[in-house]
Amino acid sequence: MGFSCPLFGACSQKGSRTLAKKKGPAIAASNVQATAAFGRVGDRHFAYVEVAAQGRKPGTRHTNLELDTSGSMSGVIEDVRQDAIEYVRTLGKDEHVSVTVFSGHGEARCIGGPTRCDDEGKKLLERAIAKEVHVRSNTVFSEALQVALEVIDRIDGEDTVHNVILFTDGCAVPSLWALEEEERRALALARQLREHGAVLSAVGYNVYYNPDFLRRLVAESGNLGTFQHIAEIEGFEATIQNIREVTEQTTFADLALQFRPDKGSAQRVFRTTPEVLQIGTDGTIEVHGLYEGKLACFVELTGLATSILCQGTIDGVPIECTASMTELTSERTADYLRALGAHAFLVGDRDTAAALLEEAGEDGLAERAATAYTDREQRETADLFRKAFRDRRFIGAGLKPKGPNRCLANALRALLEDPQAVVYLPSKAYKRGGKLTRDPRVIDNPNGRVLQVVKMGSHEERRNINVLALKDVRVLPLDADGKIDPNGRPEQKQIWRWYNVVRGGNRVIQDLRASMSPALFEEFVAAGVIKGENGVAPEYRPGATYDCDFRGLPDFSKSWGQATTLLQLVPLLREEQELKAEQKALNARIKDLKAVVPPEQQDPSDIYQPSEVEVKGIPVETYEERCVKYAIMRYKARDYTDAVAKLGIGAAILRVKEVRARLLTVRTIGRLMVMAAEATGSKLIPWGEPKVTGYGKTEQPAVYCGAQLKRTTWTETFECS
Repeated sequence: MGFSCPLFGACSQKGSRTLAKKKGPAIAASNVQATAAFGRVGDRHFAYVEVAAQGRKPGTRHTNLELDTSGSMSGVIEDVRQDAIEYVRTLGKDEHVSVTVFSGHGEARCIGGPTRCDDEGKKLLERAIAKEVHVRSNTVFSEALQVALEVIDRIDGEDTVHNVILFTDGCAVPSLWALEEEERRALALARQLREHGAVLSAVGYNVYYNPDFLRRLVAESGNLGTFQHIAEIEGFEATIQNIREVTEQTTFADLALQFRPDKGSAQRVFRTTPEVLQIGTDGTIEVHGLYEGKLACFVELTGLATSILCQGTIDGVPIECTASMTELTSERTADYLRALGAHAFLVGDRDTAAALLEEAGEDGLAERAATAYTDREQRETADLFRKAFRDRRFIGAGLKPKGPNRCLANALRALLEDPQAVVYLPSKAYKRGGKLTRDPRVIDNPNGRVLQVVKMGSHEERRNINVLALKDVRVLPLDADGKIDPNGRPEQKQIWRWYNVVRGGNRVIQDLRASMSPALFEEFVAAGVIKGENGVAPEYRPGATYDCDFRGLPDFSKSWGQATTLLQLVPLLREEQELKAEQKALNARIKDLKAVVPPEQQDPSDIYQPSEVEVKGIPVETYEERCVKYAIMRYKARDYTDAVAKLGIGAAILRVKEVRARLLTVRTIGRLMVMAAEATGSKLIPWGEPKVTGYGKTEQPAVYCGAQLKRTTWTETFECS
């Protein structure tokens, strides 16, 4: 049920320079929407509440990288230097960046920027990073944050949001004052950053930093930023890109709310995104931003309630809203247990965390919580739980104009998810270099191929990204003797066809033409896929086709190899085995039924099934590739024979199509995770000692998320397809 939000007053725009009061007009209470639902697990009562509003979006974004250059960074400083340069290179020309280095007293200074990230600005920053990012002495955070404030004042404006990213591998070691004074100064400066409209995020590397202190810095700055841990320096670039993506999905609003159920009282309140966090007690919360346009939270209750009252202010505007509560789904109830389990681990209660997660059906997460003994395991697991509710869709949040999700895989995904998209592949835009086969009845369009892209796929071993499409063709009829009639009138048909977009890590299709919906058109323009002439994008016209250029996009996002995403790999591998077993049982059932069911009662498909023969005299091209495969071992899928035994021919065919579609999606998601993990050299899966088999392949075992995995690598020569 939606909240009804009467407006009781207006918001004053006077007062301190807080982020909410600085950034434009207040949110009207009439624009606030919320829903609530009731749940119960054992003797626990709770409500799931979402408060949605159109928060303020900044016109200008400025990122200040604060890089620790203390002596302990000596072994990885070259990686930090290069990753910072790569990060700058990915930014759009309308963004602003500055880079600060810090170490001991008197050594914190801005080495580059603030500058606009056009070509000249990026070159200036890259030269400064290459020259100035080197090791110095010990670590003082307060002076680094003071420099951040000074930098922010240089480009401050009413429509600017500053994203401060503090990266460190150690604890504060001041020499001019005590540690307690250093922490007091740093926390005070974090509060000042919030007053200046800054979002502070912190990245802790390795195991020698103080996680509690970094969490307090983020909290004192308003909890709009995130605190993240990386165990290997290879994850630095992906992590700062991830922080940037979070800030891009955050809009700004000051919410001070009280939840009051009609029976009993409210207790703790937990936010789920962008990080799991307890944000209130006694049903009272105060937050300063909305992630993806909403605040999603669980409110613990003392008893069974039928409605909940929400009252307080949003940007100083009083609101009072009441909603009747519907019953939660079982999945949302499990989410509540996941949130409680994550919070329990984050406050140091491993046993409670494991019990709650096991109750939620998360055996892998429960095992991680119970067995995280070392500092590294505890910090990696804590980082996993903080981000447990982020990026739970396909992979990530889909195509974005900038950042790690601006990639080819997401662009293809956007095309296949757009119901209005029709793809036109020019005749010379795709080359088949392997054994060529064709059906002599099929006549291709000499001007190119018209495709309806319906699925994206990959290969279980190779670095391929493919699309499955319905291709428009004309088919010659057969005469009375069953032979091709070359003079007959061709019929308009469609055939299924796979196309390599990336083959063996090399881009095969760089561009195409497509008609699309207005929403996808805007996404492609923002992401630079549709460029127009002289850098000016064309206007959208329904039914028009547009040139789509994928040259500037990486194949996939390296962030898909991070802990939060990679944790989904084992469930995907298990689901794949279940789907394969069900598909096998369905195929056997359909085969048995076709032997007794008349053809007219079988699958009435309009799709032409070509009978292809090899075309002779075509040179066969080959390529060599390093292959890698991740497999789950000692997992036995259930027997689906009895489950499908009662299905008729129509139901069995429908179900096998659903299973095949899901199987393709599961394999694609898992394969993209593997490619990202391999590309980043991820060490999240603890692969064991390599063993070379008699076939020249190298195998490595691992136990990950309660499953036994095997990684197999080898090099092989393939024919192009």
